[in-house]
Amino acid sequence: MKTVLFLILMLVISTADAAAGLYVNFTNPVLSGMKPGMVYSLQEEAGLPLTVGNKLDRSVDVVVEIAKASPGDIREGYENIPDTEWLTVYPNEFSLEPGEEMPCEIIISIPNEEKYEGRHFTSRVHIRTRRVPDSPGVHVNLSYANIIRFSTGETPETIMSEYRERIMDSLRITLEPYSVSIRGVKPGTTVIADGFDNPSPQIINRSRNDYKLTFKSVEPGRISRYGIAGEYEPAPDNEWLQLDEENIVSESMSINHLDMEINIPDKEKYRDRKFAFVVVGELNDYDVPIEIFSRVYVWTE
Repeated sequence: MKTVLFLILMLVISTADAAAGLYVNFTNPVLSGMKPGMVYSLQEEAGLPLTVGNKLDRSVDVVVEIAKASPGDIREGYENIPDTEWLTVYPNEFSLEPGEEMPCEIIISIPNEEKYEGRHFTSRVHIRTRRVPDSPGVHVNLSYANIIRFSTGETPETIMSEYRERIMDSLRITLEPYSVSIRGVKPGTTVIADGFDNPSPQIINRSRNDYKLTFKSVEPGRISRYGIAGEYEPAPDNEWLQLDEENIVSESMSINHLDMEINIPDKEKYRDRKFAFVVVGELNDYDVPIEIFSRVYVWTE
């Protein structure tokens, strides 16, 4: 287990364009005690998620990128990050329906080289909208930026470079799409979502390795953290959604449907309602938690 000291300057940013309706919640963190050769999750180590939300009345495509800092962003004693590949955002491309949010994980991976010890780095996180090809009308790209500053400490005695590579490689697993919708669900009946009659998320493994994942339906009290669309409410019982398999091996360069059954009780109060479920998969055997998830929207008759 790695021991890390973080000094965090908590300046919470809620950046929004009132007319455009896109907003970004993030902190401008100052991190210290990081060690070359290690991999750090800002969410796990310091509770620092980056959340992008959509207040428009239409869907938007969003891209989150790591860039080098501009001269005005670099404070005394700091330098620009040598390589933007030190930081990875996951997911870095996604679509947001009206009212939805996307929590993004930021992973910092510092090369195991002595020359990076005792130094202070600055990088920029760039969030922008992207126009859908061939879409009609005038489109204005929205763009926001936040700064991350971090410092390195002593190098650990043993560096598991192979372990680092596996963690970074595993970020090429996704659950797509990030949102699926199932309409016309009759309470009291069983709805099968397997990608045929009804849509289901797909596990897409673009990496070079096989990975074991454990999936579950998220409890009602935690659903809102995944940024559900405003017109939907968290389903009162996550047990209404049952996965065909909870433990899955995702093979290298493969695509598999995540099959599920939905059973909403036959009660009048559950008719003509819009419920949101969230299905989360966590990669097994990693100190740095890596989650993939998809929202499942259900509209009852």
